[in-house]
Amino acid sequence: MTRSRRPPFTRTLVTLGIVGVVALSAWAGWRVAETVSRRRAEAARRAAEAAAVEAARPSFTARLEPSSTPDQGAYLVLLVESTSGRVITGVEAVVFGGKLPAYQLTRQVAADVTGGTPGRPVGQPAGVEIRQVYYSSLAIGSARKPGDYAITLRVTDSRGIEKTESLPFTVKQKKFEVQRLTVTGQNAALASDDKAWAYDRDQVNAAKASSVAKPLWDGDFIRPLDGDISTEFGQIRFVNGVETGRHSGLDIEAPMGAVVHATNAGVVVFTGPLKISGNTVIIDHGLGYFSSYNHLSKITVKTGDGVKKGQDIGRVGSTGFSTSAHLHWTMTVSLTAVSPWLFVGRQPPPPIPDLLIIK
Repeated sequence: MTRSRRPPFTRTLVTLGIVGVVALSAWAGWRVAETVSRRRAEAARRAAEAAAVEAARPSFTARLEPSSTPDQGAYLVLLVESTSGRVITGVEAVVFGGKLPAYQLTRQVAADVTGGTPGRPVGQPAGVEIRQVYYSSLAIGSARKPGDYAITLRVTDSRGIEKTESLPFTVKQKKFEVQRLTVTGQNAALASDDKAWAYDRDQVNAAKASSVAKPLWDGDFIRPLDGDISTEFGQIRFVNGVETGRHSGLDIEAPMGAVVHATNAGVVVFTGPLKISGNTVIIDHGLGYFSSYNHLSKITVKTGDGVKKGQDIGRVGSTGFSTSAHLHWTMTVSLTAVSPWLFVGRQPPPPIPDLLIIK
């Protein structure tokens, strides 16, 4: 029996068909691979762009209040606030050759309810976001040279990214009057007693070495008592012809034994006799703000007491370096005296009800 053979032409067509199918399959596979590769590359590009945008997005905002042009004897508040979804892990503010203390608070802000709240703690009500706030206050001493200055701010976030920002401000010159005193006897001896001045300074600095890391005051500050001002803040004082520096507070004339009231709520951090300042009470109002009451004849509180605004803390006297019955009232930001008039009838910025305390 003879086997039939496929014609050459037919065999060629079959071969070409097979080759075509193989080629088509290879081309289709290549197109699929190319599409997948292109999509992956595009996804990687978009991810890289998103990462770059995310890395560039600031982790904080910073501002100075109430003004960037303070007078001599005024003070500034530096507020550093985290941006949405960011966590700040470190804040360092340097000015006048030293570091400012930074107190960590928090602030409630409205959040995007429909789009979610990035960084919202578990259990936090929808529509509310908690932002970190670092609060620092900077005293401009009455003898600070007028001119341009800047706070160098370094902030580190949870990604380990550190950013530096310069916050410029300008100290304006303020005219201070000159006061000339002539004293005799014990006052003359105290005026030139360097050891007595150093003793007082060391005691006061130790009492103000740290402050409660939250606002303790209750609304606006008040005058501790009524009376005429015999010596204004910042006056350049000469005693027996020798300059002794700038007056650190207000001298308020009042009768011997008149009641002295706390200028605001706080915690008593010092009570006792000082050589120059006489019987003294120092109150910490939180966040670096202190008030001092000098030359008292009697002290009616003790160290560690919590006091309310307007509370009786002592009696007017003339102890220490003093020529008559009066109250020397000082307001300081950390260790530097500022004008008490900046507090009377107001409180430090910003409005504290907007700030919460980290538990």
